Amino acid sequence: MSKLQVTWGGDPLWEAISDIPLEQFELTEFERARARELVYFQPNLSIRRVIFVGTPHRGAAAASQLVGRLSSTLVRRDSGDSASLVRAIERNQSLLSRIGGSRIPTSIDMLEPTNPMLRAIDGLPLADWVHLHTVAGEWTFTIGPGRGDGVVPLSSAVHPRAESELVLNASHTAVHRRLETANEVERILEQHIAEAAQLGWGPPSHAQGGFTPQVEGEAGHVPPPVPVESDLRDIPPAD
Repeated sequence: MSKLQVTWGGDPLWEAISDIPLEQFELTEFERARARELVYFQPNLSIRRVIFVGTPHRGAAAASQLVGRLSSTLVRRDSGDSASLVRAIERNQSLLSRIGGSRIPTSIDMLEPTNPMLRAIDGLPLADWVHLHTVAGEWTFTIGPGRGDGVVPLSSAVHPRAESELVLNASHTAVHRRLETANEVERILEQHIAEAAQLGWGPPSHAQGGFTPQVEGEAGHVPPPVPVESDLRDIPPAD
């Protein structure tokens, strides 16, 4: 969820779901608007920094194993959202043709390394103004090839744009509880407060650059972010 807050959506995300344009689906106006909102979006302008802790950017092999598949069958959704999704799928059998057929995929399904939606999310353009940091675990055993925290491979937990990277000797369920993790998060937040005060950060303006992806069914682009008054100017520098 944090990553989707700092990326642009667009056609690549929809194409991971279906090879048929959204307009050709039999949907109510509410369902169509909801689908468009979930696929075509812009970064959250209020976010300047993200800390990823044990995040499986490129999936986890455990999701493809028996434990992952069993866990997926236990996932239950909100009754309102589930009913709406089921009705849409019943009317449009090809809606999820590229991510699991007629069954609505769960968040666990989407952690399979070969999942088209996961791969599309991993390739979404990140906002240029956002600073990224990584905290990952490296344990004695990991499901799948290479090193990792027992669940998430290290190759999936790291991000090429991360400005700092801390790898701990910890399992996936322990990495977020380690004192080293808390100290690293505190360090990053103190750095963020100091930079915000020094630079007078507010939501980014278009002049700061950024990727402008193609939007649904058009040759145009997502409009640039609208600059607003900063709410961080009065934060004092960190000691």
